[in-house]
Amino acid sequence: KAMKSINKEILNPLFLFCFFCPLLLFPLTIYFQQNDVSNRWLIIAGFLTYILVIGITATINVPLNNQLERFDLLNASQIELKEFRNVFEKRWTFWNNIRTVLSVLSLILLFLWQFETSN
Repeated sequence: KAMKSINKEILNPLFLFCFFCPLLLFPLTIYFQQNDVSNRWLIIAGFLTYILVIGITATINVPLNNQLERFDLLNASQIELKEFRNVFEKRWTFWNNIRTVLSVLSLILLFLWQFETSN
């Protein structure tokens, strides 16, 4: 029930704007920093890392969320609930942890790039 509730809450314009905004901001930053080629790899690596986050979200976590949305919690037996949760939770949590690590890595690369360009 909690995951179904979260799935509904995140489908709002502000969340989607914040989630997809880096897909526009990274390329703009790369474009406007064309003259600083020495550390461009940091921002490009950050961008590619964030693209992986979006890719995992689109190909794994969203389909799992959709599968959860279709699952009939009210009419499922205790055994069906347990089986579904075991499969869903393990896969969703694993890939969510990967997304978290990649997001943090992307942020670290962005900070490193910012630090290098300000020096």
